[in-house]
Amino acid sequence: MNDKDIGLRLKSGSNRLLTASEVADILECSEGMAYKVIRELNEELRAQGYYTLRGKVSRKYLNERFFGEM
Repeated sequence: MNDKDIGLRLKSGSNRLLTASEVADILECSEGMAYKVIRELNEELRAQGYYTLRGKVSRKYLNERFFGEM
């Protein structure tokens, strides 16, 4: 995948992992609070056997836990 494809994918909103900045925008909170939310959600995911990346969280899992959407 080249840089142009990655840029288009990010602009289309199809990225699966959210950064703290994106979580802060979605939840209308500070980035510090977004990092706390990400840490807690990633702990839950690790307990379920999933791999996680520090500072990023699954868009699907965030929506499921906060908004009840799957």
